[in-house]
Amino acid sequence: MGPPTPATRVASVEADDGPLEEAPASLSVTVRLDDELDVSRRDLIAAADGAPEVARELLATVCWFADTALRAGDRYRLKHTSRVTPALVGAVEARLDPRSLDFEPAGELGRNDIGVARLVVGTPLAADPCRANRVTGSFVLIDEHSQATVAAGTAGPPLLAPVEPG
Repeated sequence: MGPPTPATRVASVEADDGPLEEAPASLSVTVRLDDELDVSRRDLIAAADGAPEVARELLATVCWFADTALRAGDRYRLKHTSRVTPALVGAVEARLDPRSLDFEPAGELGRNDIGVARLVVGTPLAADPCRANRVTGSFVLIDEHSQATVAAGTAGPPLLAPVEPG
């Protein structure tokens, strides 16, 4: 669990032509808050009763694109919403068998494999499980040297896995 997040109220939402009651995702707006908080571009504002968990470690389902295998100890850049942060592969736990659709223990992922990995990120992320929110529950991994996208991923357990009660 990450650090506590500050709470405030939205005082107003404004566009170039004046105040708005609501704004679509594609519109650039100014958000005025009731309190003085250090909030800037790329920060996530969410309702207090539905805020995602903020964490530095992420259990993720990953679709691997690169020719080189994904292994524990590898370093990448993780792009989540509009934020990019360093990421370390803590562990590769499982790989999907495409014939049986079962996840089997694995220590690495090869090209086009889908698997489960634990990622440790440099900046705490507000990530929902993908089951709850596809936008804040998805990310890509970027090779630090080539800048190539090497994986697409979702936060939380694999969507093919049964939902655990809780």
